[in-house]
Amino acid sequence: MRGAAVMVHRHHDGATQLRWQGRTLAYDTLWQSPGPSNQCAPVDGKQVNDLVDCIIESRARVVPEIGHPWKKRMPILDAMGKPPHARF
Repeated sequence: MRGAAVMVHRHHDGATQLRWQGRTLAYDTLWQSPGPSNQCAPVDGKQVNDLVDCIIESRARVVPEIGHPWKKRMPILDAMGKPPHARF
């Protein structure tokens, strides 16, 4: 049945049938779509820029702690003075 065309029939009562060559096929749904629950109310085109600016300003910046690996310097770079890609 790989590559075969399957017809999806959606009835008025909400039932769904999969049909192949006139036969109804059994199926299981893997998950249910939650729908648009995280959406904000629609805004006017003139308000979009102000809203986006407000959202960007409200986001907290993540600054790693002093002992974080991102903050540690590599000893090889300290000996060279500059990273290899920065040489001109």
